[in-house]
Amino acid sequence: MTGQERDDDAERLFVVLEGLRTAPTPSLRWERRDLLSRGVAVDPAVRRVLAEHYRRIHAPDQAARWGWGTPDWTRASEGRALRLVLLDLLPFAEPRALLWMAREESAPRGLEDLVDLDPLPRDSWVMGVGCITTGICALLLVAGVLGVGGGTLIRIVTGDAADEVLRYLGMGSLAMLVTLVVGLVALAVSDRSARRLERKRVAAVRARVESLLPGLSRKEQAVLLRSWLRSFSDTDEQRPVRLQLVDLARRRRRAAEAGRWGVAVAGLTTEHERQAFAATLRAGDEWLFELERRTSRTPGALGVDECDALLRAGIPPEVLEADEERRRSLDAKSSVSSRS
Repeated sequence: MTGQERDDDAERLFVVLEGLRTAPTPSLRWERRDLLSRGVAVDPAVRRVLAEHYRRIHAPDQAARWGWGTPDWTRASEGRALRLVLLDLLPFAEPRALLWMAREESAPRGLEDLVDLDPLPRDSWVMGVGCITTGICALLLVAGVLGVGGGTLIRIVTGDAADEVLRYLGMGSLAMLVTLVVGLVALAVSDRSARRLERKRVAAVRARVESLLPGLSRKEQAVLLRSWLRSFSDTDEQRPVRLQLVDLARRRRRAAEAGRWGVAVAGLTTEHERQAFAATLRAGDEWLFELERRTSRTPGALGVDECDALLRAGIPPEVLEADEERRRSLDAKSSVSSRS
């Protein structure tokens, strides 16, 4: 982007921000996002305008995000709000990138422990090359099937000798087989690289969380642990994090919170905690969605304590039984289709 283009984008951003302040619309929000993605915020003057805009519309975390570069401008309440947002995104993103900070820039006051963390592992070039190669091989394979099939048909129709047709078909099949093997090898290499990257990422996130937790306030610990829980898709992987969340909730004397995070693990919560959590649930048509949303629960069969909490929330037993029967039926169909 040239200097003139960046200046034009900055002027347009000022107009968009004024429009958002007086009459916000989805199109203006998309335009603001597009302008920021194009790098207009590298200009400190633009960041200062963004910070003042977010302060005026009472978005303290965003005010601190864009205003940290101006000495003594950010308020303490804004800095605390930004810390919570960064902690919530820590397992998934880099604080420096979110703050538009260059690697050589010093961390803002109050954010040193978050900004100076070791970066998370990045995608390897091996995985990228493997994905591209697999895609190319898939296209070549489709083109080869169509080409060889069409060429063979033309030779049969035009009356070519049988041995000529067979030779053409054999050469084409050999080329497709080689393409298929190369594609499968590339796919295997890419998948292996992705799995290795995921293991490194999980270990790096765990190291981040374990290094930060002791120095955080209880509120900050809760935010970080909830974010860490969302980074896992498997219930067994979530269990250690849920144990920490329940322990933290009990130390904060919050029975509903303990029930919320522990209800997915059988035997972890008390009746009092499940009752307190049940009081916060809405017994409507979307009760299962509400349970999964509130607890970061992965879809699957309901556990004993989850059923108990839902019954306490007012869900009729026959509804739970009908849902469990439907789930078993879907699991059975899925098992049959996978075997076939």
